[in-house]
Amino acid sequence: MAHELLLGSHPLKEGPTAVLLAEFLGSTPIFSEDARLSAPLAAVLRRALCRSPMERYTDAATFAQDLARAAGMALPQETTAIRDSFLQAATFVAREQELAALRQALVEHLFYRRSVARAR
Repeated sequence: MAHELLLGSHPLKEGPTAVLLAEFLGSTPIFSEDARLSAPLAAVLRRALCRSPMERYTDAATFAQDLARAAGMALPQETTAIRDSFLQAATFVAREQELAALRQALVEHLFYRRSVARAR
């Protein structure tokens, strides 16, 4: 995604599935340099797209920090309000079964609470 956001294209070129798989599984770097990016941004993207998991970022926070620094931007502070807004705005995509299970659990919980309150 970072490659597409920064450069407007997927790092692997379009083509037949077999060619894409061969490129993806190959040994050449997925990304090395691009004249449209500064050296610091290219370095961050190169590390993010390393073939070896041991060479990639180990967590999103470090990647975000390095990306912001390379872009010359301050890393935005994440507040509880910001985090909550993402959770409230998020929609389930292709998760109808999970959403139905959550709704059912909520209904059962509310029914149980009413039943216990009436029994008292």
